[in-house]
Amino acid sequence: MEECLSDGQATEGLGQMAKVDDGTVVIYTTTSCSSCRKAVAWLKANSVPFFEVSLNVHQITETELMHIIGLTESGIKDIISTRSDAFKRLTRYTDEISVQDLAKAVWDDPTMLKRPLLVTKNKLQIGYSDIDIRKFVPREARRKSLDELLRAEDAQI
Repeated sequence: MEECLSDGQATEGLGQMAKVDDGTVVIYTTTSCSSCRKAVAWLKANSVPFFEVSLNVHQITETELMHIIGLTESGIKDIISTRSDAFKRLTRYTDEISVQDLAKAVWDDPTMLKRPLLVTKNKLQIGYSDIDIRKFVPREARRKSLDELLRAEDAQI
C-alpha cells in the first residue's frame, strides 16, 4: 500500500492512519527535503507499506501532533527543528508553548518540524537513518532475511 497526498488531495492523516494496519508507516514529508526522498525510496525498495503525507499540502492536525508527541521520548522538543527559521521566529520557549499554539505554528510553516517523521501506531522515527529505519520492516520479513543469510553462510562452510 503506497499512497501519496498531492495537491488537491489533502485528507486527515491520522484518520487515514487509523484505517491502515499496524505495519503501515505514515511518513510526513516536504517536497524540499532530501532525507524525506531517501526515506520514501528506502520504504519502496524494501516493500514496506506506507502512506505519504505531504506537509506542503496537508495541515497536520492537533490529534496527529498529539499522537506523534506521545511517541517521543522528550515531547515537543524532539520533533521541532530548533535551527529552522520558523522556530527562531517563535517568541515563546517550547516548554511554555501550548499544543494549539505549536500546531498553529506548524500549520503556518511545516518546515518547523524535523523531517521526515515516520509514524506507526506505536513507533516513531525522526529524521532518516539507514540503520534506524529498518525497524519498520515487518518482523516476518526480517526473520526471512535472517534465515536466508544463515542458510547462505551454512552453504559456504
